[in-house]
Amino acid sequence: MKALTLIPKKVKKTYDIERTKTGLNIHQPVYVNVNFDERFRIEEDKVSIEIINERCWITLYKSLSKPHITIF
Repeated sequence: MKALTLIPKKVKKTYDIERTKTGLNIHQPVYVNVNFDERFRIEEDKVSIEIINERCWITLYKSLSKPHITIF
């Protein structure tokens, strides 16, 4: 899966994002593990990057280093 290539370098560096075999780890300013599942997707707009799976929705803002996390 090309998950990291869908996220801009600046956002990867700001949030210290790394890929594992089973998902993505976001290390800054909080630690969040997002697993790859059937509903996993990454969406981007002018203001943010959204990483979504069946259990959570994480919004990473491009101009701030404050994520918004919704857990289902």
